[in-house]
Amino acid sequence: MRKLLIAVAVLGVVGVVGFQVGNKAAHNNEDIPPPAQDFSSADKDIMQDTLQNMEKLAETYGGQYQSVSMLRASNEIANQALDNGTDLEKRQTAAGVFSGYMARNTIGLKEYCDQQGVDMTPFVDKFIKHNAPMAEVAQKYYVVENQVESAFAEMKDTVMRMVDMEMQDVAKMLKYPSTKESCVFMNDSADRILSKASFKDLVPAAYAVLDAAK
Repeated sequence: MRKLLIAVAVLGVVGVVGFQVGNKAAHNNEDIPPPAQDFSSADKDIMQDTLQNMEKLAETYGGQYQSVSMLRASNEIANQALDNGTDLEKRQTAAGVFSGYMARNTIGLKEYCDQQGVDMTPFVDKFIKHNAPMAEVAQKYYVVENQVESAFAEMKDTVMRMVDMEMQDVAKMLKYPSTKESCVFMNDSADRILSKASFKDLVPAAYAVLDAAK
């Protein structure tokens, strides 16, 4: 299970998109505002600050695998955000966490492994299908259009660095000669990963918020 957690650790943009909600005008009802076209400059600053805080927090945990520390830090920060705000704000935050999860495991992972000569289409297709029900719920609360793609575009350098960290940890744990084999492992283990280390397993608080919003 620990290997699977490393292989799908929620890194990069996870949790940062929805954190901007608390810095906007408070909502007094459950009406869902229309998504904005783009992230504002203030939103982008918040995203960067959140990632920096996540990295600093991860450093305090220590441990052999940095990606595991980052997963723990992202959960702690997400939980803090989900403890505050209106129901709508919590759902938008949870949707932000989910969009980061999707961006990292589809766009980011595929682009990274393409560079290693491994086509991640088998994993990505199964990942999207497995998460389709939750994606339908999360999309109702996205704060910008095409939020998964927009989040990745804004944080691409950071996401790719985090994915590399993660794949390096997989290679280290499984004694692979390179991260190319880590990508192959993701494809070969897709069904097992999705059944044992899903969004529900990795970010239970955010999952619970979106699940309750169905």
